[in-house]
Amino acid sequence: LKPDYAEAYSNRGYEKNALGRHEDAFADCNQAVRLKPDLAEAYNNRGNAKSDLGRHEDAIADYNQAVRLKPDFAEAYNNRGVAKDELDRYEAAITDYDKAIRLKSDYAEAYFNRGNSKGKLGRIDEARQDFEKARDLAHKAGDDSLVALAEQVLRKLDNQEGE
Repeated sequence: LKPDYAEAYSNRGYEKNALGRHEDAFADCNQAVRLKPDLAEAYNNRGNAKSDLGRHEDAIADYNQAVRLKPDFAEAYNNRGVAKDELDRYEAAITDYDKAIRLKSDYAEAYFNRGNSKGKLGRIDEARQDFEKARDLAHKAGDDSLVALAEQVLRKLDNQEGE
């Protein structure tokens, strides 16, 4: 009905990516960007598709554009952190998670992701604090899957300490 509706392409790309149809998601987000080059969400969604395809450097470029267009876009900072973590750039990832948390203090996923990066750097006590915060925030938000994941990681840390 409205072939020039960029937000619809971006949203459809988001959903296709969630279904594992990353190439299709990428195509939809490309169309959204062509139609509306200032749509930060389209760059973020395209970055997610690229990241899921293992194209982390390309994803970072899209997240960079998303935060240029929308500097308070906490999700784009978090997603850029994930891409950097995948490239073993843990300190840079932590910087992005910190920014996401400053923008959205109840962002459980960013705390969880920051805990992962800190753990990879051997900063176990700090990682534990982030996982606990992520668990508590996720519980408050009703995100049972993130609660379970955080509890699983915390149990693993407890087991490692007991060895």
